[in-house]
Amino acid sequence: MQPTFVLVHGAFANSFSFAPLQAELGLLGHRSVAVDLPGHGFQATFTHAYQAPQDPEGLATAPGSIKGVTLADNVAHLIGVLERAKRNGPVILVAHSRGGITVTAAANARPDLIDRLVYVSAWCPVHLDVSDYYAEPEMATVDPAAFASALAGNPADLGLLRVNFRTANPDALGVQGGLPRRRHRRAVPHLPEHLPARREPRRRRLRRPGAGRDLGPHPQDLHPPGR
Repeated sequence: MQPTFVLVHGAFANSFSFAPLQAELGLLGHRSVAVDLPGHGFQATFTHAYQAPQDPEGLATAPGSIKGVTLADNVAHLIGVLERAKRNGPVILVAHSRGGITVTAAANARPDLIDRLVYVSAWCPVHLDVSDYYAEPEMATVDPAAFASALAGNPADLGLLRVNFRTANPDALGVQGGLPRRRHRRAVPHLPEHLPARREPRRRRLRRPGAGRDLGPHPQDLHPPGR
């Protein structure tokens, strides 16, 4: 039977990120669905403060749709999509960047819904909390506070992490200059939870873009999927 590719985006992104990939998959005769995790895509909030001209003070206090969203919420949403996709045949689950955290947790919880797992420059935490990986030697060149100059508001007050990608702050623009271009500002939920133990191994494939700037090859090798 023809498989369905289920595509899960990372931080600062949404289902639209996969439009070029989905176009190519369709031209090759493959079926695919790009998932918007809770609070992303059509559920996202883009306040007037974020538009032009920007209102930095308003952006720092405006509520966000992603507030209160947890890893469990993301996993439940994804499992709902997988259940529907599985009715029509094999499922190939694809994760990009931070979407790997949700995909890994969903695969651990419901391996029966997944036939293949693909990690594209994605997180696959196994033995540590996500934040603990930054203390590993392989992450020595990664600055987790690089976006600090572009933060909008206090994460503790907002209940989310908001980065203003349209900032005029020269320091923030210097950091963003080394990153892939993003069209939309996105807030990230706090996802520190441990992932549950795997019930049953599934075939997993790790795609390691050596020249990628989302997640370098060394951190990707910390804990290869399935080990």
